[in-house]
Amino acid sequence: MENIRSATDVVGILSEISGRFAAISKNQFVIPLQKHEAHLVAVSGEVGHKIKRLYTLQRMLDCECEKLAAQGDKDAFEMKVDLCDIIGRILRNEIWRQYPALAHKPFVVCSDWTLCWERAEARNEDLAFRPIGLGEILSHQAH
Repeated sequence: MENIRSATDVVGILSEISGRFAAISKNQFVIPLQKHEAHLVAVSGEVGHKIKRLYTLQRMLDCECEKLAAQGDKDAFEMKVDLCDIIGRILRNEIWRQYPALAHKPFVVCSDWTLCWERAEARNEDLAFRPIGLGEILSHQAH
């Protein structure tokens, strides 16, 4: 997050996050791509609206990052990546707060909106961890 240089930047980012989060309605939720398959162990029923909104915001920002990268707007892209990282951390921490059993397990939000972890014996390194997009790598590096 090298681009955040001042308290004004932080306040602006928090304001943007808050506004965008609040503006997401139920009919805008982005359905996760991962199907709930046999090798995934559900640790929740359907997650609440807070996690759905954070997940949706993360996915929307991922799309914005892709567009900015394609346009070659490096500065805007870097700022948006920072925002994606912040949302990813917020989402991950909210999930860990609500579901502490996932704190040290790789997890995924499945298309039925359940949170699942992968059985160790069935670990597939190609499993797409979709809830936090660009921030997903950081969530796994933290452990």
